[in-house]
Amino acid sequence: MFSVDDMRIPTRDHAEISVRVYQPIEPSWAQPTGALLFFHGGGFTVGSPQTHDALCRKFARDASCAVVSVDYRLAPEHKFPVAVNDAFDALQWLVREASTFGIDPARVSRSAAIARTARSRPCARCSRVTRTSPSNCRC
Repeated sequence: MFSVDDMRIPTRDHAEISVRVYQPIEPSWAQPTGALLFFHGGGFTVGSPQTHDALCRKFARDASCAVVSVDYRLAPEHKFPVAVNDAFDALQWLVREASTFGIDPARVSRSAAIARTARSRPCARCSRVTRTSPSNCRC
């Protein structure tokens, strides 16, 4: 692993959240790499980049791409849709700042171990992240 860096990024409500950026190889601005934006599991109530560190390191190593693990804000302290908004804000930040990290913004993928409720009943706000139909939402 070339580097693992923790940093803070802005959110739409003027707060900041942490992200952990894994670079398996030295970034090259001449040949930018792809990236995986990772959202840890935990039902929106538990988990962090620290709890999924080994998994993110494996993803970065095996896929030879950067991994950005998002420390979105958790319930019950932060009510729905704060975590979903944090995820979308992290995606926008990564695409906007990709070249800073030697990442090709056109090659950013998303991965999430999402809560079963959000997966089975996404609302319009959820669908931005999960890319599913909001038709069955009861949020």
